[in-house]
Amino acid sequence: MITETLIHHCTKCDSPNIRKNGLDRRCRTPRQKYHCLDCNAYGTLNPKGYHDEATKEQALAIYQEQASIRGTARVMGIHQDTVSRWIKKVTLPSQPKI
Repeated sequence: MITETLIHHCTKCDSPNIRKNGLDRRCRTPRQKYHCLDCNAYGTLNPKGYHDEATKEQALAIYQEQASIRGTARVMGIHQDTVSRWIKKVTLPSQPKI
């Protein structure tokens, strides 16, 4: 019988000295949270990845073809707030802070 042991490390300091600290229930599938005993950091063991640049460019291209934000989000399978945030970053010029 073959057994594998998986050792998780802190994402901040890369220390294996961590302990379980509840679940992140804001997601559809709850993910395990941890507390690092070395650097006192809290986080998620397997954080969800973000959208890549290709997906972002494709969503912006769909929106520029006169599709609505809601329609673009529905076709791409992305939340409409995310698509709206991408559009605002592209269309609104960045203003210097005073």
